[in-house]
Amino acid sequence: MKFARQTVFGGLIFLVFISCSKDNSTNTIPEGNAYPVPEQKEDGWATASLTEVGIDQTPLIAMIDFINSTAGHQINDILIIKNNKLVFEEYFKANSYVTSPPAIESNIITYNMDMLHYWASVSKSVTSVLFGIAIDKGFIDKNVNEKISAYLPGYSSILTGEKADITVKNLLTMSSGLDWDETSFPYGNSKNDVTGLFTSNDPIRFVLSKNLHGTPGTIFHYNSGVTNVLAEIIRQKSQMNLLKFAEEYLFQPLGIIRYDWQKIRGDYYFASGGLNLRPRDMAKIGSLFLNAGKWKGVQVVSEEWVHESTQNYIVPDVNFATGYGYQWWFNSVNSAGNKID
Repeated sequence: MKFARQTVFGGLIFLVFISCSKDNSTNTIPEGNAYPVPEQKEDGWATASLTEVGIDQTPLIAMIDFINSTAGHQINDILIIKNNKLVFEEYFKANSYVTSPPAIESNIITYNMDMLHYWASVSKSVTSVLFGIAIDKGFIDKNVNEKISAYLPGYSSILTGEKADITVKNLLTMSSGLDWDETSFPYGNSKNDVTGLFTSNDPIRFVLSKNLHGTPGTIFHYNSGVTNVLAEIIRQKSQMNLLKFAEEYLFQPLGIIRYDWQKIRGDYYFASGGLNLRPRDMAKIGSLFLNAGKWKGVQVVSEEWVHESTQNYIVPDVNFATGYGYQWWFNSVNSAGNKID
């Protein structure tokens, strides 16, 4: 699913959940008043004022006014973390989402900090984090150049020919060479491959049975299916489904107590698009990548995986990104005349 992407940069985490909105109300902070410090809750986050961390509130207030005065602004919430403190938190009225099939609903709702948000394809990056943890815990070999057939013996009959050369790294970088189409037809249409993933009796076989359109490792091709194959490798090697694995090794260490992960069927969870978390909890996962894999001094995922998974390995065939890591998009932004990658 291509309609959600994420950026972590420069000591700030901006978390933007995309939807549709036609709300024209404003939340203008009266001139001369300071932006309020986000509410302190027992969720692990320290809060602080913008002034304490050296952020000028003027452009942020202008941003709020701009969003609220723009029809169809497509933003549900924005959080900013600096110096490991939550300093900015805004929620907006916006359209809700449904997940079967993935789509925007026409119902306008008011988002808030306690609502679970549907994170769509940001789920892919979280699955990558879980894969790294599985390596750290010794469930999976750290050699990402290992052939996936070594982990999936039950699919040896279809992992033949050039498919036998598909590696874990190929899955992580969406360069498996396997066909996949989730854009030519709407979600829910039988010709959309995400729909096929949900209607297949064996979702993993559905993905791996696709024809090759290129040699594995040579071409980027957006493929939500392969993220679910990564989740299956975690399941096979840990003997825990994706949600149970996430609960024990990611959510519990981060103090995440409210969540949902959409199922495909049985023990198969929608690794590429089904995660629901509160924004403050998603910010904790972003924080791991600004703190070398640590949360409050505890190593949740190795620094090695944080570094390795956020390298630019391949040029994607999309116009909104400049590169792709292990289920992470790369892009550049300009700030005060400086390019930030």
